[in-house]
Amino acid sequence: DRWVRELRSIRTVSCAEALAPRPLLVLHGSDDEVVPVFDARVLADAHGGADLRIVDGGRHALRHDPRAVAILLGWLDRQRNAAASSRFTHPANLH
Repeated sequence: DRWVRELRSIRTVSCAEALAPRPLLVLHGSDDEVVPVFDARVLADAHGGADLRIVDGGRHALRHDPRAVAILLGWLDRQRNAAASSRFTHPANLH
């Protein structure tokens, strides 16, 4: 199937490297039956500054896990606050 071929062609490590230094959250379940935790660690390491969070007992479909959702929302909130703070601390952004 075309979708599977295209998905397999994505080089996630290269993508993670290219994202740096932008923030990256790597969220993974410890009991993921599809993707091993090792792969999440490789991805986070490739980025160099990723926030790697392993959800204990989490499976592959983390979007249904309230703990994973809470981690994601907290991470997004911290990113938003950091961005807002940096707008006020950089002289180029002061008018």
